[in-house]
Amino acid sequence: MYEAAPSRPRKTNITRSRYGCKQCRQKRAKCDERKPRCSLCDRVGRTCEYPQLAYQFRNHNASTRDHNFVKIHPQRTMTVLKHKYPMDFGNSVHDSVILDFHLSAPRVRTERQLLYMTHWEKACLPALGSIFAQLSTYGDRCSILFDAILALSACNMSRTYPEFNTSQTSRDQDLTHRPHTAHFVCNQTYYNSAIRRLIGLTQDDYQNNQSSILAALLLFCYMESSVCNFRGYSCHVKGISSLLESEKEIIENEASGIELLTIWEHSKFYNWWIRVHFSTLNFQRSQNAVHLEPQRPGRHQSGSGRRATILSILCESYRISSQAYLLWWECQTSNNYHDEKYEYYNRLLYKESQRLDKWVSELDASDSATRLLSIGPSTTFNLDKASQQLQPICFATHEEALDYAYYAAARVMQCLPWEAKISSNMPSDDGVACTKSNYWMTKLLQVVQNIKHSDAVSHNVYTIGVSSLLLACILRSTSVTAGIFVEDWLNEFGKAQIFEEGSLPIAQMRAIISMINRQKRDGFDVFAISLVAEDDGGPGKFNSYHNQILDDVLIFGRESHTGHAFSKRVPLGNE
Repeated sequence: MYEAAPSRPRKTNITRSRYGCKQCRQKRAKCDERKPRCSLCDRVGRTCEYPQLAYQFRNHNASTRDHNFVKIHPQRTMTVLKHKYPMDFGNSVHDSVILDFHLSAPRVRTERQLLYMTHWEKACLPALGSIFAQLSTYGDRCSILFDAILALSACNMSRTYPEFNTSQTSRDQDLTHRPHTAHFVCNQTYYNSAIRRLIGLTQDDYQNNQSSILAALLLFCYMESSVCNFRGYSCHVKGISSLLESEKEIIENEASGIELLTIWEHSKFYNWWIRVHFSTLNFQRSQNAVHLEPQRPGRHQSGSGRRATILSILCESYRISSQAYLLWWECQTSNNYHDEKYEYYNRLLYKESQRLDKWVSELDASDSATRLLSIGPSTTFNLDKASQQLQPICFATHEEALDYAYYAAARVMQCLPWEAKISSNMPSDDGVACTKSNYWMTKLLQVVQNIKHSDAVSHNVYTIGVSSLLLACILRSTSVTAGIFVEDWLNEFGKAQIFEEGSLPIAQMRAIISMINRQKRDGFDVFAISLVAEDDGGPGKFNSYHNQILDDVLIFGRESHTGHAFSKRVPLGNE
């Protein structure tokens, strides 16, 4: 009988590493695979770079003799991605990849499309709304919509799962990481494909696919806003406006038309909020009123209709409040008072307050949180004492909690710290207006305290985020305690290596709030922030999580002890 062959003797006692860094492989040295720098590279002080896994997808329709593609299985792809980029796919990922897939994407032909359509269903749809879940079934009839869905999903995936940026040596995690390059390349591929199809449309194509084309253009708008590409956003705004000029009546008569038009308003408010933050003083002064389209039947009954209404109130209240504060600063520094203009801003804010009262009155009266938020502040309310024992306000869903966060923030914006005339001095912290502002700020903190950071990141991709909401309200509050609460809340994102929320960079907002807290401790209440020079919103954060360079900013406010107006240029970062 044959016996098993004896094992071959080892030629060397060296155990080779399979996933060592590039430098150790070139030197044929033993790598201990420690990350981010192995021990050998760390000891000799050289750059340590690990090879990145590359993914190539095979088109089943292509010839099997095409050796440019490597065949991989969808389940294996999802397993590798889940191992490399920890993420929550829900329960039984590998089962849901196949089972849920055919319901929303009958056009899928390649494994790469399978990957992005799965991410679309798991991550993008919960952040966009149910209307896009219905319209995604039209992808088999409208290639533009199908490509737009894939482009948005690839863009979202590139930003959700960052990769290490070897060209950066900064200690800041948001600079040493960048959006995933491979997914970004796929995003550009699908985006260009959709644009080429859009350019080639005939008049008959427009008339037969109005809602699908409008949905695709809305996805483009959300995608451009999420990367702060404001020029690209403006281009798609012109396209939507052109489409609505000729097809608006037809779209309104379709089942999904009213919902899409409401989402169009939502998209404009979301983009306006992103753009107005981190801008110059002149840009903030030049902003026109944030209007909501005339009332459409059934708008308030839908979730997107309620969201569009509260966002319009929030944005307009923020705009009016900012201009009123800046008017006070200008009058104090020039001794040229404009009481009539200030009273005009007061009337505008009162109008927005009435709209907000109406919004609350049309909500479910049995909601206990509605009654809680509707209670007005007492004249003896103290934010610093209340912040020490915050009781979170709980909601059934994240969307409901976010709506109430918008509500409380709008109330903060509607509290001006002056008497009837701007020529009078700003009252101290025990003033009635300051008490109201601090009260609603506390309500906002109670809502935020019950919002999970993971939910804020995943659900606020295409709407105004909680982080920027807190930043805006900190500028209207004199409490240092509230500022510290917000700073601590933002620090939790850094611990989880999350770099943006609500499409704005966490690190920059954290640096600004930290600066505001330092100024408050030194006796300076900051109520406006401006860039040193206008940059048109930045070039877009395609390959990074930062859109603008914010080394220092201009701040405007009031000295808490003297009541005098001040402005100065301050650096950001640790002092």
